Amino acid sequence: MENLRSWNTKRAEKRKHPLRQILFPSFDNPDDIGFARFVGRYVRTAVLGSALAYAGCGAVGNNWQYSDGARVGVVNKFAEKGFIWKTHEGEMALEGLVSGGQGTSANLWDFSIDKAARHGENEQVLVDELTEALNAGRKVKITYKQMVMTWPWRSGSHYLVQKVEPMTSVQK
Repeated sequence: MENLRSWNTKRAEKRKHPLRQILFPSFDNPDDIGFARFVGRYVRTAVLGSALAYAGCGAVGNNWQYSDGARVGVVNKFAEKGFIWKTHEGEMALEGLVSGGQGTSANLWDFSIDKAARHGENEQVLVDELTEALNAGRKVKITYKQMVMTWPWRSGSHYLVQKVEPMTSVQK
C-alpha cells in the first residue's frame, strides 16, 4: 500500500499542471506552460472543434435530402472512380445548349450511384442500365435524389441515381 501512495505522489509531482490548465490554459500566467505549448493547445482545440463540427454537419447532411427530380439526356461518360473508395460516377449531356460569351456548349450534369443504396435501389442493375445506355448512345431519363452532403465513400456527387429509363423516340 505504501508503494502505491509513493507512486501516486511521484506521478502527481511529475504532472505540474492540473488537467484543466493543460487543456484550457489562461493568459494570466503564460510562463507556467510556455508560450509555444500555450498557443499549441488552442490550435489543437480549434482543429479538433472544426473536425467535430464537420463530422456533425456531414452526419446530418449525408441523410438530408435536398431535392428529387429527373433529367433527360445522353450518358457520355460512366466509370468507377476513386483512389481509396471506388464509386460509380457519370456525366450526362442534357438537351439544349448553354451559350457563353464566344460560343455555345453542351449542358453537362454529373451524377453518382449511391454505394449505400439507402432508398432501395439496386446498384448493379443501375450500373448495367447506364453502361448499356452509354454503349448504345441512347437518350435516357434518370430519376435522382439530391443530398445536402455525401461522404466520399458513398458517392462523388450530391446527385444519387434512383432509376434509369430509356426514352422512346416519338414519331411525327
